[in-house]
Order: sequence, then C-alpha cells, then structure tokens
Amino acid sequence: MNTLFQEKVKYPLISTPDELQKALKAGKRGFMNVEESIYHAGPGLSQSVLKAYSKSPAHAKMMMAGLKTTTDAMKLGSACHAAVFEPERFRASYFAGPDVDRRTKAGKDLWQSYLDANPGRAVLSPDDVLTIDGITQSLRTHPYFNYIADGLGYPELSYYWDNYGVLCKARFDWITSTAIPLQEGQERIIFDLKTTEYGVTKEECERTIRSLGYDIQAAWYLSAIPDASFVFIFAEKKPPYAIRFYQVGPMMRAQGHEKIDQLYSKHAECTAAGKWPCHDGGVTLGD
Repeated sequence: MNTLFQEKVKYPLISTPDELQKALKAGKRGFMNVEESIYHAGPGLSQSVLKAYSKSPAHAKMMMAGLKTTTDAMKLGSACHAAVFEPERFRASYFAGPDVDRRTKAGKDLWQSYLDANPGRAVLSPDDVLTIDGITQSLRTHPYFNYIADGLGYPELSYYWDNYGVLCKARFDWITSTAIPLQEGQERIIFDLKTTEYGVTKEECERTIRSLGYDIQAAWYLSAIPDASFVFIFAEKKPPYAIRFYQVGPMMRAQGHEKIDQLYSKHAECTAAGKWPCHDGGVTLGD
C-alpha cells in the first residue's frame, strides 16, 4: 500500500454540501478531502476572498457569492493543474480537440463530432495540449518534482481551521504527507503551481508574487500549517517551458501576514455594516 493510498483512506471524499456542513458543525477541523465544487461553494473564509478586497469590497462580495469570471487562461491553468497533480483525473476529464478551422462547415462538423464522442469531458485546443505537455515534461526534470511524481503526499486536499474568530479554509495543490528535506531543514511542503507569461527568473517570480497577491496566498496557507514550507512552482506557458521552484522566505511570509490583517479588517468592517461598496469614497491623486 503506497503513501498516497494510505492518505486517501484517512480522508474519505466529502461529495455533498450536507456532508461538509455536518462535519463542520460537529467541530471537525484540519484536513478534509472535499470535492472541489463543494469546497468552493461551502462555508469558510478563503484567501481568494481576502485578496479580492484589494480591488474593492464589492469584488469580495461577488466572490463570496460564487460569481466570478472564468477566463481562457484560468481554464488552461486548471487543466495544467490536473495534468501535473492528478494525471488520472486529467485523462478522464479532458481530451484533445482537432486542429481545424471552426469557421468552416467542415471544421465545425469535425469539432462537434469530437465533442459528441467525449461527453462530460472538457476540450483542449492543440496549442493547450502542447503547453501542458511542455510544462509537465519540464517539471519531470526537476528533482523536487519527484515528491509529487512518486506520490509522497496528496493533491487538492482541503484544510479548515478557526482564525480571527471565524471559520477559515484553504485548498492545497499538493502537500507532502511526511516531513522531507528542503534546503537545510525537514518539513512538510505545500507546492502551488503557477503558469505564467512573465518569465521565471528570481526577480520575475518575485514581481509576479507581489503584483498578483501570491504572498497573501502563501501566508494564508502557512497560517493553516505554520510548520510547513511553501513552494511556488512557476512554469512558463511558452517554449522552452522554463520552470522555477521558489520557496517563500520569512520576509515575504511576514509581509503576507501583514496584508492579511489589513484585508481582514476590511472584511470585518463590511460584514458588521452589511455593506460592500465598489469604491473607497475618496478621490485618488495621480502623479
């Protein structure tokens, strides 16, 4: 029996809202194997909602209501995550569409025939398939990817805990099941994959982290598992599909926690007032 199978036995799948509500009301906290749609629609404050307050409280309210726009980049990212962390689910959930011009009748007909032959599966364009294959091939060359490829942990595991007096939640791309070597220490590792168009040098990764609020995400996840290490896996979406494993350091972690405190203050204020405005009520002075 391998490590991954043992962990799945410990955390049976929660696949209905009632199951999740029952567990949480009974005081269950910590790791839970919750189906993705149930996790996102279920209770708990997430880092995604807090980050949305950086735009406006209205954005956060919309996210809490489950209203968000899904872009082509997000769809590609989801498929890539499945290919990297859950290859069996990827094969079952996605298929490669034909390279055709769907503006023509012949192209439309061929495309539809592929859809009809693959009910319930999402279609990927030939370019998407090349990107996903390029990223997965690059990752297989990195020694730390062996912790994922060898099943030393589990994908898409959810975690619930109480903080700020409210129920909080996080969902890990991959968390190792045991303490493993990283740099000079031994600790569990939370891996989080980010596909990017902006390059993967150290400087480019740090600029992306700060501009997209990934430091908030890292600090939030480390609030749940304080003794873990958080490692972003950055992967370019274009050839040569360069990658970088970037471990969040103590300074970035502290900055993320500071931002979380500020954003939670907004959340608490809006919740108390029952109002989530779409502006700050002031005028921004430009340069």
